[in-house]
Amino acid sequence: MDQKYASLANNINVGIFRNVIGPNGKFIEANQAIVEMFGFNSREEFLQVRVSDLYKNPGDREKYNTKILKEGSVKNQELQLRKKDGTAFIGSVSAELFFPITRGKISGKDLATAIEGFKGDGETILVVDDVASQRDISCKMLETLGYKPRAVPSGEEAVEYLKENTVNLILLDMIMDPGINGRETYERILKLHPNQKAIIVSGFAETDEVKETQRLGAGKYIKKPLTLEKLGLVVQEELRK
Repeated sequence: MDQKYASLANNINVGIFRNVIGPNGKFIEANQAIVEMFGFNSREEFLQVRVSDLYKNPGDREKYNTKILKEGSVKNQELQLRKKDGTAFIGSVSAELFFPITRGKISGKDLATAIEGFKGDGETILVVDDVASQRDISCKMLETLGYKPRAVPSGEEAVEYLKENTVNLILLDMIMDPGINGRETYERILKLHPNQKAIIVSGFAETDEVKETQRLGAGKYIKKPLTLEKLGLVVQEELRK
């Protein structure tokens, strides 16, 4: 929390917080009001708690995550929560989903905090992108998130690869030159693996080709540049379907 806002945040009687989304997400920032609201003795103690543990029904956390991922924000959402001692109460929450873009280096501790809510479990993900630098970036991000990335530079090579191999998910670029585009690539892959999961990635605005690929069964469309948070959230959501 920026220093110039810290004093204000800690002296108002409204809970203010930032947290990592996901089933194991924790709080990153919290003011004194929300610490006291949930009956904790200190901010440090509060920041060690999983967000889902403060829901009366932890399953409601997943519903909340799904809603904010779909809509990008919530306003005056009533939630059944519980304090540290288990006392139930109803809270009203307004929140906005935020994907920071970090160009500088961040510490290993900060990185672990940022992505712990949506780490993978060694699933294999095929990156299909005609730009070498983009393949490299995507693979490094996926490795950091706990996945096993594989990469090919074209739709045709993706199809050939999947004739002999299987993957849990495809990270599919829509516009590849030369060669077939993302939609045609996915159509051919579905003939080999009818239930193949895929996420669409592109540096351009959403097009009819994107929508058609989704109609065929592909998941969310995410726009480049990617961030660990954005990629981690969407990959986890697709794999859990």
